[in-house]
Amino acid sequence: MVATVAVFSGWSGAILAAFGVLASAAVTYAIGRYLGAGLVRRFIGPRINRIRRSLSDRGVLTVATMRLMPVAPFTVVNLVAGAAELRFTDYMIGSAIGMLPGLVVMTALGRQIVELITDPSLFSVAALIGVIVLWALCSFGLQLLVSRFRRTA
Repeated sequence: MVATVAVFSGWSGAILAAFGVLASAAVTYAIGRYLGAGLVRRFIGPRINRIRRSLSDRGVLTVATMRLMPVAPFTVVNLVAGAAELRFTDYMIGSAIGMLPGLVVMTALGRQIVELITDPSLFSVAALIGVIVLWALCSFGLQLLVSRFRRTA
């Protein structure tokens, strides 16, 4: 994501990165759907059971939550979601919602890195550090929010 934003500059890079992430999610979901749960289980092992339990609600919110709090690598979640036969629409909407906060932060990070390289200054270093701190705080805050929501639900 950062590289796409850096190469294609700013928000147009963010849109391209979002399409790339969602295209990757769709392709690996389709592969998981095609292979089925048995074959995916053989490749992934017992981890598939934990992911399938997490996906048991089969809704947009569950997928978005899994994107906010990574349970497993992106590709593994995609394969298992396909093998678990989640509705494709729910899966893609949940993926888009769950990836949005990270995409916004990665876009800001990419812009700051490009600015630091093209116009190095004390301000650009401070802005980069600020974006990294913001990223950490957002990640931590979202994980707390999702954990609290899951406990009450």
